[in-house]
Amino acid sequence: MEKTTDLTPGTSNLPESIKDTHTTVTPAVDILESEKEFLIIADMPGVASDGLNVHFDSPDLAIEGRQPTASAAKPEALPLSFERVFRMPLTVHADRIRAKLKGGVLKVHLEKSEKAKPKKISVTRG
Repeated sequence: MEKTTDLTPGTSNLPESIKDTHTTVTPAVDILESEKEFLIIADMPGVASDGLNVHFDSPDLAIEGRQPTASAAKPEALPLSFERVFRMPLTVHADRIRAKLKGGVLKVHLEKSEKAKPKKISVTRG
């Protein structure tokens, strides 16, 4: 009689190479800069706002989270986790960072401090 191995995720019979608890992904991100702010736009399809953690520890902005993927159609699917860290210029105004998740897209607005905003310098004659 042949011996069979139970390969169901979460069982102790899984070989070490299969015992993953999650899959790590890297979300697609765009970073834009204007005179007033930096804008980070990240694709987060299927991620709920309570599954996200956005934090700023100058000069680093971190976006991390977990997306459960198991469903009735894929009961054995592993959850996805992600983390991106961005080194921001020291000119970011830490008290004026806003983040909003809508339609699977996360937008993080990082306002620049006044000293970092462009200023027009008048030239005098003489």
